Order: sequence, then C-alpha cells, then structure tokens
Amino acid sequence: MSAISLIDSIKNRIRYKLITIGIVLMALIVVPGSISMSYLLSIRQGVATTKLTGPLHASVLEASDASQYLIETLQGLVSVCHLDMTIEIHGNQALFPVINEPNKAYAVLDALYEQALKNHFDQLSVQIHSARETLFKTHQQMQQSCTLLMSLRQDYYTQQQQVTTDVQELINLLDSLIRQFDGYVGTHRIPDINNLSDTEIRRTLNEVMFDVWPTLRGLYHLRDLADRLRDSLNRPHAGILLQQSLEKQMSLVTLIRTSMSRTFTRLQIAQKQDEAEHLSTLTRAINTGLSGNGGLTETYAQITQVNEDLNQLNDHLQTSINELREVLDGVTVRAAKINSQAQAAMDLATYQAYLVLGFLTIFVSSLALLTLLLFGRNLSRRIELLTGYTTSLIELETQPQPVPEKLTQSSDELGMLAQTFDQLMQNLFVAREHLLEESRSQIQLQNQRMMIILENAPYGLCLCDQEERILLANRQFISFYHLPEQLIQPDTLWPDVVRYVRKRGVRIEAATDDNPHIFDPIMAGTKPQSVNLADGRILNITTIKTPDGGTMLIHEDVTERLSQQAKISHMAHHDALTGLPNRVLFRENVIDTLSRAHDNQRMALLYLDLDHFKAVNDTLGHSVGDLLLIEAANRLQQCINDHDLIARLGGDEFAVMLTDNPSREDAQQTASKIIHQLGQLYRLNQQSILVGVSIGISVIPEDGNDQDQLFKNADLALYRAKQDGRNTYCFFESEMDALMKARRELELDLRSAIEKGQMQLAYQPVINSETLEIAGFEALLRWHHPQRGWVPPSEFIPVAEASGQICDIGAWVLRQACQEARNWPDHLWVAVNVSPVQFKHRDLIQDLNTALLDASMSANRLELEITEGVLLHNTESTLATLESIHSLGVSISMDDFGTGYSSLSYLRMFKFDKIKIDQSFISDLHQTQDARAMIGAITSMCENLGIKTTAEGVETRAQQDILIQQKCSLLQGYLFGRPVLSSELDVYRFAKQQQDYHTR
Repeated sequence: MSAISLIDSIKNRIRYKLITIGIVLMALIVVPGSISMSYLLSIRQGVATTKLTGPLHASVLEASDASQYLIETLQGLVSVCHLDMTIEIHGNQALFPVINEPNKAYAVLDALYEQALKNHFDQLSVQIHSARETLFKTHQQMQQSCTLLMSLRQDYYTQQQQVTTDVQELINLLDSLIRQFDGYVGTHRIPDINNLSDTEIRRTLNEVMFDVWPTLRGLYHLRDLADRLRDSLNRPHAGILLQQSLEKQMSLVTLIRTSMSRTFTRLQIAQKQDEAEHLSTLTRAINTGLSGNGGLTETYAQITQVNEDLNQLNDHLQTSINELREVLDGVTVRAAKINSQAQAAMDLATYQAYLVLGFLTIFVSSLALLTLLLFGRNLSRRIELLTGYTTSLIELETQPQPVPEKLTQSSDELGMLAQTFDQLMQNLFVAREHLLEESRSQIQLQNQRMMIILENAPYGLCLCDQEERILLANRQFISFYHLPEQLIQPDTLWPDVVRYVRKRGVRIEAATDDNPHIFDPIMAGTKPQSVNLADGRILNITTIKTPDGGTMLIHEDVTERLSQQAKISHMAHHDALTGLPNRVLFRENVIDTLSRAHDNQRMALLYLDLDHFKAVNDTLGHSVGDLLLIEAANRLQQCINDHDLIARLGGDEFAVMLTDNPSREDAQQTASKIIHQLGQLYRLNQQSILVGVSIGISVIPEDGNDQDQLFKNADLALYRAKQDGRNTYCFFESEMDALMKARRELELDLRSAIEKGQMQLAYQPVINSETLEIAGFEALLRWHHPQRGWVPPSEFIPVAEASGQICDIGAWVLRQACQEARNWPDHLWVAVNVSPVQFKHRDLIQDLNTALLDASMSANRLELEITEGVLLHNTESTLATLESIHSLGVSISMDDFGTGYSSLSYLRMFKFDKIKIDQSFISDLHQTQDARAMIGAITSMCENLGIKTTAEGVETRAQQDILIQQKCSLLQGYLFGRPVLSSELDVYRFAKQQQDYHTR
C-alpha cells in the first residue's frame, strides 16, 4: 500500500468515528432541546404581543398630542375671530393666519384608527372614527365662519373708509363756503357811517344781520358736526364700544341732516345753488354709508350674528373634544392591560427556558470532557513515542533506523500513520543522497564559470584572508604589476607583493594620511587610492572587506577615462578653433584673479572686436575666416605677457585681462600694440586681407571691482570705439552708461511708435529736368515722440537696424506709402528707402506684394532705393532678390552713389533703373571744376548704360542749370520743395505751385 492511499484510509476512519460521536451528542441534545423550544415559542408570542401593543400605545400618545393641538388651534381660531377681541377694525391686514398643521393632526387620528382595527378593537375603532369625523366637520364650519367674519370686517372697513372720505370732502366744502361768507361780511363793513343815509344804513344792517350771519352760523354748526363725525370714524373701537360709536355716528348724521335742511335754503337765497346741491349729495351719501342697505349698521349686525354662530360651534367643539378624550383613554387602558398580560407570560417562559438550558449545558459538557480525557490519554502516549523517534532522526546523518514496532503493529489510525512515516523516511534518505550528488556537480560548474569571469574581467582582482594570505588573483591583476610566478601562488603573503611593487617604483597619488607614499591598500582601509605605474598607466584601487574578515582588492585601469575627461574639460573651457580659453573659463579666471587681488591693485579689461570680419566671411568664405581668426589669436598672444589672461568670447570677439598692476598708459600702449599687430596684412590661401580691430577698455578699480560691471563697461567702451570709426580703442567713461540707457529707452519707445500712431511719412518732390514738372516723390520717415518731439532719422534708424525693428518699420513704410500714393495722379511715382537689414530679410518680396495688392497700385509707380552696402555681402543672394523685385515691375535705384565703394562692377552685375548722385558732389558744383567733371562722367556713363540719374541736394538755380546742362535726368532738393507731411500734402496744389514758380 502506498503512503498516499494509507493516509486516505486514516482520514476516512477518523471521519467515521467523528460522525459516530456527533450522532450520540445530537441524541443527548434533542430531548432537552425540544423542551426548551416550547418555552422559546412562548417567549416569541409574548414578544409579538408586545410589538403590537407598543405601537398602539405610541399612537395613542401621538393622538392625545394631536387632539390637544387641535383644541388649542380651534380655540385660537375662535379667539381671533371673536368680536369682543381688542383688535382694532382698521388696516388692510389679514385677521387670522391660514392654518395647515391640523391636517397632520387628523392624519395621526387616522393612524390610531388603523392601529385599533389591526388589534381588533372594533368598538373603539368605530368611536375613534366617529369622534374624528365630528371634530373635522366642526373645524370646517368654524373655519368657514371665520372666513365669512373676515370678509364682513373687510367690508366694514371699506365702508368706513368711504364714509370717512365723504365726511372729509364735506368738511373741505364747508371750509370753502365759510371762507367765502367771511369775505362777504368783510366787504360789507361800513367804512364811514356818517356818509350814509338812514335808509342805506338800515338796508346794509338788514342784509348782514338777517341774510349773511345766519348762513355763516349754520355753516359753522355743520362744520362742527362734521368734525365730530370724522373724529368718531377715525377713532378705533371694538366690542360694545363699536356699537356705541355707531349709535353716536347715527345721531350726528341726523343732526347734520336737520341742520343741512335750514342751511340749504339760505345757500339758495345766497345764490350758492351748486354748493347747496353738493352739500346735500354728500349728506345723503354719508347717511347711506352709515344706515343704508349694506351700510355700517347692517354690516355690524351681520358680524354680531356670525359671532353668535361661532360661540355655538365652540360649545359643540368642546363636546367633541371630550368624546375624543374618553375614546383615547379607553384605548390606552385596553392596550396597557394586554401588554401587562403578555409581559407576565414572557417572564415565566424565560425563567423555565433558563433552567432547561442550564441543565443541558452542564450535562453535555461533562460527557464531552470525559470522552476527550479517555481518548487523549491513549493517543498522547503513542505520540510521545513517535516524537522521540523523530528527534533522534534529526541528529543522524546516515540512513535512519526503522520506526519502533510498538507503533507500527497497532491497527488504529496512529499505527497506520507510523507505518507511513517509516516508509517516508526511507524515501527521504534516498532522495537526499541524490540531491547531494547533484549539488556537488552544480557547485563545481559554478566555480568553473566564476573562474572564467575572473580571468576575463577588465579589472584586476585579488582576494586575501584575515592573515593577508593571497587566496585568489586573476590574470589582469598579474599583468598590471608584472608579478612573477612565485608571488601568485596560494598562501603567498600580501606584504611580499607590496615590497616587490615598491622596488618597481610605483607612485601613489592618493594614499592614507599616515603613510602617503606606501603602496598598501589593505592598510589604507576602504579609502580608494590612485596608483601611477611606471609605463604611464593610472590605476584606481578599491578595497572591500569580506564578511569573514578578508579583503577584496579591485584594480581598475582609468588611464583612458581620465584622458577623455581631461579632453572634455579642455573642450568645455577652450575655443576649439584658436585653442584660447573660452568665455566660461575666462570669466572664472577673472573672478579668481579679482578674489586674490589685494586692495588698490590695478587691472585692465580689454574687449576686442575685429572690424569688417563679416565681409571676409561673406566674400572669401568661412574657411578663410577661420584661418584669419587663428592668425589673429596668435598675433594677440604675442602682444601680452604670460601672466595676463586672454580668451576668445565668440565670433570675432576677444578679451584680454592685464593683471600686472598696469597703469592707464600701459593699457593704452597694449591696445595700440594690438591694433598695430592685428592691422598688418594677412596672407591666407593666396589672399591678401586687411582687417582692423576696435577695443573697449575698463580699468580696475576706477570703473568698478565687480566682474559683471567690468564686462559691461568694457562692452560700452567697445561700442563707442565702433561709433568713433573703428580700428581704434576707447576707455570707458561714466557718460557712456547714460548714453546706452538712453539708447535702450529709445529702442523701447520705438517698439510701440507705429501702434501709437507716432510714425508719419513726409514727401519731397523729384523734378523732371526737361519739363521742370514733378515726376514723383520720395517718402521720408518721420517720428514725433510725445516727450522728445521730432526725433531725427539719424538717431532712430541705426537703433532700429541694430535691434531688428527696421524690418517691421520698413514694411509699414511700404504699405503706408502705397496707400497714400494711390490717390495721386497716375503719372506720379513714389520712392521708398530700403535698409540693408530689411533687404536681407526673407519677407521683403512678400511685404512688397502685400503693399501693392492692398493699395491696388501699379508696381511701376513704386521705386525702391538701396545703398551700395547691400551689394557688399552674399552677392548671389542679393542679385536673386533684386531680380525678384524687378520681376514685379518695381523700379530699383542705387542711393548715395559715389560716397561708398562705388564699384563699377555693381552696374555690370545688375542693371539699376536709376542712380542717385550724393549731395556732397552737388554742393561744390558751381565752385570747382572737378565736381562738374565728376557729375558729367557719371551722367554720361549712365546715359550710355540706359540708366537715369537723380541729383540730390539741389538748392540754387545755378546748380539746377549746371545739372540740366550735364543732362542729369531728375532733380531733388530744397530749391523745389522741402519734405511735407502726408497730412499736409496736396499733390495737385503742390504741382501747380511748382509749375507757376518755374514759369516765372
């Protein structure tokens, strides 16, 4: 039988025994459990009864609260609506609030009704429903009566307001009549009784005494009665006082009507017929409002009746409430009685169940404990025996002894387990022997692989034990130090190797602090060391301590890596072309020199820039330019001392730092020497080249001790040297900083000049020399700054070119000139100057197309003026751009001809439409014969080439006549007109004035 099947058999036998024990225990539990179940059912019935009566009792409490709330609500409703309350009957406010909460109270009564039906309280449920319906109907009737009472009170208030209004109008009419009759009496006073006859005196007295005074007295009486009636109406009353007030108002109306009948007749006699009718109408309206149909008296009677109905409903409400309370008390008594009976039965059943369950627990626990003790005693003895056998197996390394027969001969589960364990141990011993054999083979294979790795590793490895005996050394370690055979045998001491290496002169770069010249990494601990071998190689030695106290030495050849790092460091800090320090290293050297300088030590910083180096690059190529930079760097090094600093900052920029306490004169001499040496002729690739150099100088400590300030000041001085004509030097001066700040401010203002509308175009006429009529205009840019005023083009154009803004400004000038010229006569053209910077910009052709298309202007009416400087660089690209412009139909003119290089090859490379002769030739035209000959030669050459000529700066008639005689095509100057802003230019009027002038 296998071990697995034997274990399954043991598990089955144990399972059957456990089932038998369980059946016996179940039989012992069922009988007392059945008894206790009957008690538990009694408890469950009692709990169910409690669950039914509990909610019913809670519903009764809620119904009691709801009925109390209904009583308070309805009584409050009656108190609000009762006539005897102290609320004044005036205003337009609601007399009682809208009540919604009673609906919730009725819902509580309905819930109580449902609970009574569920508990089979049939008679009580009928009484609850009857009391609820009676209460609800009474509530509805009271709410309707209160609503009616509110409406009647509102009617009463409205009628009272109308009567008050009529009374006020009556008072106003009486006041008017009283004023009239008072005036009448005043006009009939006898001013002088001596001048009247007896008859006239009697007639006047009769008229006053018997006609006016009675009427006036009647009006005053009516006025008094009306005031009293108004006061009574305006005074708030309630209850019995309201009834008394109504009676008083009725009596006042009666008096008014009586007095009115007498006054009415007198007013008719006094010819006040309309006023009398009006008084009578108002009196009738007041009487109707008080005692007529729907008047205050009738409304008050209706209010009294409604209040009596409310009193009856209140009595009926009290009766309904009492009935509801009796029903609720009955439900409460019934529920309490049922609940107490259920609680008593549940208490008895619970006590009996406790007794049965206690007895059952004690009996079953005792029986189970006894069974376990008997079974465990037998089992524990054999388990102890098996445990002792297992313990003895742990200490054995040979084949184990069999399990004792006492355990294996047993037929129960433990015996079967012992047999299985014996078989398992025999199998384990066989498996262990097989596993050990495989492990030895694997270890041997791993050792072979490790030796291959060690022998072929790029590092030199050496392993020593605690006593400094060499246990292992690979081939690379032996080759590093060229060790003999006897020094690499096992058990060789490390000190022997150290002595051998010392004799070979190995030099240590980084050893221990105590023994800086001893080659002994083991003594140095774990601190890395650098070793220089005799053949020039450099080794890094890393020491690693092993867990057993030995040492692993790792030797790495870092010669190539350090060489590469040195090259990289040199490349990062030196110029690749000239080999000079670059900007980064120069700045570090300057900072280091300044930090080590003592107080008041003088130094000088020179910034150098080669003049016209870009022209060399563009004309002869970058390879020649590189050779020029190398030669310039060599010459520059010959001009300074060894302790001075030198660097190439980039491009054609160099820097020199004089550190040997130079004076201002020393710096000046050095700068002159540099200008002389670098200005000598260069012979490069069979080319002769001449360049100059501009130098800016800042001196320490006069110009500052901070490196950033020194660099900035030297740069400003270099900028001034370039402005002064190049090939010179310039010391920094404090006003240079202010000028540069002003230049930067001008540059910032220039950026927004077009957006703010500060740029304008002015136009100067160009005259046809044959007809002396205007042939066209030259557009000239003008800038009016809000603070600076008119800024000369000579100031802002160089700034725009240096900052690159000239391209945007030039594009705007093209668009603006075309927009303004399109309204001129078709035979007039406009000339626009193009900067060399703008000419090189790739968007020039697009800007031309855009300007012409937006203005819808013919291209032959536009002329571009360029200077000779455009043709100096990148000739092929420049000619391609000129041809593209010509292909559009735009004319091209060479401006300032004769002032620059004036190479005739330019005229051969490209056929210009016009050439503008510089005004420097025109100013001396009538004074020197040379100027005339020069003008004649230029015009004659251009005439033969088919190119028109334009003379600039014509200011006198004599100049005009000579130019016409020399066959100059076009004339321009103050003689014909100064530049005029576009806003002030009237082309037609300007042309007429010019024609009239030349006619005269």
